[in-house]
Amino acid sequence: MTLSQHRGQDVIALLFFRAVHTPVGTQKMCRAGKEISALDDAVVYGISADPPYAQELWAAANHITVSLLSDHDLTVTKAYDVVWPDFGGLAVAARASFVINHRGVVTYSEKTKSLGDLPDFVQLQLAVESAVADNP
Repeated sequence: MTLSQHRGQDVIALLFFRAVHTPVGTQKMCRAGKEISALDDAVVYGISADPPYAQELWAAANHITVSLLSDHDLTVTKAYDVVWPDFGGLAVAARASFVINHRGVVTYSEKTKSLGDLPDFVQLQLAVESAVADNP
């Protein structure tokens, strides 16, 4: 599965989070599932370096409906330039959000100042709504 498979059809909200089983990550993905996924023609993906089995267990335990992607080697995280470089000696994904329109163009991006911050869900939702409205 690649994001380019959505080109010409869907608006993508790509939400990076540090790890499963974190309070802020759980809150972010739960809110995204309720607030962003409910929009027609918008597809939401959460992405972290956790293995798929850990993501699946966490999602089931927390009723997370967002599709989760595993970026174990941080390839995508690095491509979007949202690596949090030093989390106890580990590189992890920063808390970041991107909206990609149906043409594959990033129309919104946000990287929080700390790993403990949630994204601005009002601005994120407005960006998704705007991208959806621009979708022919």
